[in-house]
Amino acid sequence: MGLEQDLNHKTDRLTASGVSGLTSENFSGNLHHTRPVESLGATYDIAKTQRLTGEVLAQQLPFQSTAGATAYFNYMIGF
Repeated sequence: MGLEQDLNHKTDRLTASGVSGLTSENFSGNLHHTRPVESLGATYDIAKTQRLTGEVLAQQLPFQSTAGATAYFNYMIGF
C-alpha cells in the first residue's frame, strides 16, 4: 500500500486531434494530486529453473475519482 503524488501536472496544454467527432474534456477540475495505490503479488517456484509470478495493482486515477486495475502474470525459465 502506498500513495502516489503528482509533483508537476500541466493539463492546460492537452488537446485532442486526429479523430473527428472528439469533444473537449476539462482535465483541470476535481484533480486529485495525492492518490492511494495498492498492490499484491505472489511468486511460486515450480522447479529450480522455473518460476511463476503474479501481481495485481489497483490505483485511483487523477481525474474525477476514477480507478484502474492491472494484473501481471509472468512465467520465467532459466537455463
